[in-house]
Amino acid sequence: MIYYILRPIVKWTLKLYFRKIFLVGLENIPKDKAVIFASNHPSAFVEPCLLACFLPVQLHFLVRGDLFSLNWLSWLLRGTNQIPIFRQKDGLGNVKKNLITQEKVRDLFSRNKAVLMFPEAHTHENIYLRPLKKGIARFAFMDHGADCYIVPVGVNFDKNIPFNSKVSVIIGEAIQVEAYKNKENMTEAAKMNALLHDLSTAMKKSLRHIENEEKEEDIQKVFRLLDNERTMTPLPVLSNDSSIFNEEQEVAKILDKEDIKYSSITNLLETKKVNKVEKPSLLDQLLILLFSPFFIIGFVLHVVPDRLSKMIVMKKVTMHEFRTPVYIAMMVFQYIIIFLVALLMLMIYGKSVFYFMLFFIGTGLFALMYLKLWGYKLKYIFRPSQHTPISSKLYKIIFK
Repeated sequence: MIYYILRPIVKWTLKLYFRKIFLVGLENIPKDKAVIFASNHPSAFVEPCLLACFLPVQLHFLVRGDLFSLNWLSWLLRGTNQIPIFRQKDGLGNVKKNLITQEKVRDLFSRNKAVLMFPEAHTHENIYLRPLKKGIARFAFMDHGADCYIVPVGVNFDKNIPFNSKVSVIIGEAIQVEAYKNKENMTEAAKMNALLHDLSTAMKKSLRHIENEEKEEDIQKVFRLLDNERTMTPLPVLSNDSSIFNEEQEVAKILDKEDIKYSSITNLLETKKVNKVEKPSLLDQLLILLFSPFFIIGFVLHVVPDRLSKMIVMKKVTMHEFRTPVYIAMMVFQYIIIFLVALLMLMIYGKSVFYFMLFFIGTGLFALMYLKLWGYKLKYIFRPSQHTPISSKLYKIIFK
């Protein structure tokens, strides 16, 4: 029940937060089959929310068992299809509870349901894929009487997942588990290792994966520079275009493998400012000025909850991977409370107060759309000297 209540709320929140959500490869999801979605894990819970909201199947999630120790949180987790999985460090008594988890997953597979797993078993915001753990293979190899498939998924965020950024969700070709279980002259362990090897290879194809981890920071700068000079219309938010992901993947591949080109890029980054911003057209400048009073009203009314959320996140959340998800969750929670207060005001004080609350919410939505449409271009108006086109030089170095 909670899953179906929260899903539309979170879906629209993600559409407001991201400038573009590229969703590619839906045709690779098997129909009426038991499916394990194997995804990378760059944030605490943004990518699970993305997949739950935009994949055409109901998802169940395997999550850290220690989170279920709090009764109020356990109620929320179970209500959103989350299933506890315990680790060795959680204690032998808790690890034994994994038998219950196995039975739940076996039941889901027998009914051709979908389960989301993070086979790296670790949250990290890097673009590369870490070695996969054997847990996903063990679940896939369970005797559940179903034709099970593993679908590799790559969730590719911009660095730190800022507001008005893009995300590319790439769904790879499904891997049939039965083909590995039926391999002859191989031990069970060897079959699982073969599955993990092929799954890792498939997941890397859905990511901007690099082998030289020390190059990531500069490659991320290149992504940002190329992004700033792209024209990406904010509407519609959802798109199946894979061209930007393909380009970034190719850029990462070249700079990862070709040290001479990488060295040339780093030299260019040292001599050029990396905070280039997009120059607005004359029409954009007129619209920015025309609607700026409404934006200022929305900004002033909503700056307190926004700054409060950011302040709490910066002080209380130490891991970068958790900051953006917690910030988004806090903002959603605050506005749910505001909406409920508006309904209460309607019952107690009548329409006038209720209309003011709706005006308050509406100005916030307008301010968000204003920033989505012209946020990048506002910087150019106030700091035109920082407009330094650089993409042509980057392309020349990388693709020559």
